[in-house]
Amino acid sequence: MVFGMPKRFLIPVLALLVTGGLLWLLWAPGDDRAADIASRADRENAAMAQPDAGNPGSLAGPESAASDPSATPDPGPILPPSLADTDIDGSVELDANGQLIPSLSLRRLFDQVLSSVGELSIAQIRQLLANRLDQLTTPEGKRQAMAAFERYLRYLQSVDAAASRLNELPFRERLAALSELRRQHLGSDMAEAFFADEEAYQRYTLDRRDLAEQTGLTSEERAARERELLQALPESSREPYVRQLQADADIADAEAIETLSSSPDERYRLRQERFGEEAAARMELLDRERQAWDQRVAAYQRERARWQSAEAAARDAALSAYLAANFSEAEQRRIRSLEDVGGL
Repeated sequence: MVFGMPKRFLIPVLALLVTGGLLWLLWAPGDDRAADIASRADRENAAMAQPDAGNPGSLAGPESAASDPSATPDPGPILPPSLADTDIDGSVELDANGQLIPSLSLRRLFDQVLSSVGELSIAQIRQLLANRLDQLTTPEGKRQAMAAFERYLRYLQSVDAAASRLNELPFRERLAALSELRRQHLGSDMAEAFFADEEAYQRYTLDRRDLAEQTGLTSEERAARERELLQALPESSREPYVRQLQADADIADAEAIETLSSSPDERYRLRQERFGEEAAARMELLDRERQAWDQRVAAYQRERARWQSAEAAARDAALSAYLAANFSEAEQRRIRSLEDVGGL
């Protein structure tokens, strides 16, 4: 059974990895967000561990809150401005016996509420998650998900505590150490569900870097090895990356055709051969629209030059009138923006 909405709130992790490439691997495990979560959780857990004034024997730590969600105190308004008017991102999945199934969607749910660190306390974030779980799953599913969230918090705390040591390690050793921390605090099943795709892409990125540094390979051997590395990726990671590679190739080919073609007819023929009849027709239409835009902008530049020596007030009034007569409001904003940054 799957409870929840599939809409994505956070930037998909894979998209960041694909566009970030190796730069992503330079992430310092003790980044500000992880450190903030860790420090807040430490402070609040310590405070929660102090005996209650009215009940000296009471210790209301996070585990007791997770095991009894109904006992979680209401800290007041807990929907931060950053999450206003957003859908719940993620879901909770239970098996036929009502046991929680760890998933990347569950991690998205945790990450969404943790994105409010700095706006909410950790106690309030727990309450926000508890409220969302009431909408997404059964009471037993909520209890298990809250317990899983506490394990995820402990993992984030451990990453922050180990930041200095991890940052001194070479990339591959750092990734191995992070993987070990994940399995230590989350367990194998949750660590695999939450991080398997990321870890696979990280290994792929490092392998590609190593391949790029190898000498003595023919172009055919290098291409074959690239295909092997790509096929080793999980499908969920491979398909978006393949689409990105295809998009990059299409852009490169389109730019080459633009440069090499000697006439509009030849440009259309080359586009038709490479992209098909329908795409070639769309690209030709875009060419005409771009040409018309360039001509209108050039006319505006001539008008602006004609008024260059006039008084500022008269010049501004004349140019504003010209823009209003020849450009839509959106186009006028574009013109003004280009002028502001020196692009026109």
